[in-house]
Amino acid sequence: VSLALQRQTLVDAVYQGFGSPTTNILNYTTPFYREFPVEENLEKAKELAREVLGDQRVTVTYLYNGGELAQKSEAELIASWLSEIGIDCQLQPMEMTNLKEQMKTGDYSIARMQQGLSNSEPATIFRRFMLPSGDHNQNYCLGYHSQEVDQLMNEAQAALDLTVREDCYERIQEISTVVPLFNDVPLMAYSPRLTGFEAKSYGVELPAIAWA
Repeated sequence: VSLALQRQTLVDAVYQGFGSPTTNILNYTTPFYREFPVEENLEKAKELAREVLGDQRVTVTYLYNGGELAQKSEAELIASWLSEIGIDCQLQPMEMTNLKEQMKTGDYSIARMQQGLSNSEPATIFRRFMLPSGDHNQNYCLGYHSQEVDQLMNEAQAALDLTVREDCYERIQEISTVVPLFNDVPLMAYSPRLTGFEAKSYGVELPAIAWA
């Protein structure tokens, strides 16, 4: 699935280029982030899909937030690419609260979600998605369990050496269970009449801002 996606095309066509294609579950706000090449290879995707599907096609339910017009265009693009590898998507727009409730039932195949910023310690995001006890793993019926990830998380938690944790987290990023699309590129506008304003990933310090 990941190989079939044309992330830069999606960002350019739907979001006017304001996005940074990625295959990483983390984003650049954490010091543990690693930049992995975004690989697009439709022929390889077809080959891998044939190993699973043979000559058959499969129909899947694709949930997305119907309240965001961009997600409709995004879903249609992704559905067209997945059809090339034998996956036919039944697009199902839903209000976000209902979408999450539907995910809790496990009655879906693909769901489009957004993840907030990573903090400096990425274990929280890994734990939520990739451990059997993780709330996203359980609530959204992801059903993911990897002994390797369990071992890496335990090793990272016990490690006093920062390089050991970095190695553990890098490996977990390589095998993340989600299929990331892109990181948002925020747009900011402010008046030159303001003083003390500094654009930051985690918001602004209001007490420091004043009219010039």
